[in-house]
Amino acid sequence: MAGNTGPGDLAPAVKQDLAMKMLSLPTPNLIHRDFAIKDVLEIKNGDTKRYRLYNKFATATAPLSGNGSPVSGKTLSAADIDAKIDYYGDWAGVSEQVYRANQEKVLNEASLVLGLQMRETEDELIRDVLLSTPSQINCTNGVNGLNPSEWTSADSLGVQVTLMNNVASMYLGGVEGADIIGSTPVRNSFVAMSHTRLCFDLDNSPDFQSSTEYTNQMKVLPGEWGAVRNIRYFVSPLGSISVNASSGNTDVANTFVAGKESYACIKQGMDSNQFLFNPAYLSDQLHQTVSLGWKMIQVPLLLRPEWLFSLRSSLQV
Repeated sequence: MAGNTGPGDLAPAVKQDLAMKMLSLPTPNLIHRDFAIKDVLEIKNGDTKRYRLYNKFATATAPLSGNGSPVSGKTLSAADIDAKIDYYGDWAGVSEQVYRANQEKVLNEASLVLGLQMRETEDELIRDVLLSTPSQINCTNGVNGLNPSEWTSADSLGVQVTLMNNVASMYLGGVEGADIIGSTPVRNSFVAMSHTRLCFDLDNSPDFQSSTEYTNQMKVLPGEWGAVRNIRYFVSPLGSISVNASSGNTDVANTFVAGKESYACIKQGMDSNQFLFNPAYLSDQLHQTVSLGWKMIQVPLLLRPEWLFSLRSSLQV
């Protein structure tokens, strides 16, 4: 219509208005470091941490002679476990022209992205060491006909009993009962670390106790999904999956069931996790680029394979 000015005649000078609230980064539960021994290799003490495990003596059930005859005695023996420190790191550069022109706080967002990358890297490194355990058990009590079968509470109980027979110590204390409708106490427990895709099988088990049913919600830990008898299950989308690894070419979840002191994470010095910032005047003669980065000096280590099992189960979803 004549005299009517539309968008085609006069476009807005700025078509977008940037929302000042940045969308949050997807941040998964980082569960694999939580139950490790946290140890430090002091600076100037080499690049290798050594753990020593003394071997047990057999019981001495024969009575002494009574006439003073000497007893042969035992000789001490031990096994050493070594872990050599490794260095990891990454960085990102931001041009002066970017952080001056963009409306959002680019350097703040870059630091968040790099910080999350460092923590996910650490979690993945520990997860892959746990995957290397020689103690592996395939689920066999499911009904899907695959090898391994889907997870069942009977398979979970089998790993629990095996750990107890291996004299592994339970990691978490129990949650005492209370007079609260719909709640139940929790036993002393080993810990299990798995992928979130295992939740389907856990929730379908009549023996599964959701963490929402614990009598004391203050004792529910980050990433905890619930408990089955004496094992408390923790899940994360960063849990271990072997793709197409079952006999039916379905994915397999590797659920790490651990006792206390079964694995460790060793850092070098108290400043082994570093976040680094280099201002523009350190970049070049014209001070054009800011750089941010991180460096991590550590090594995860499997200490007692007989106290850490990978329970393998085929996944339905």
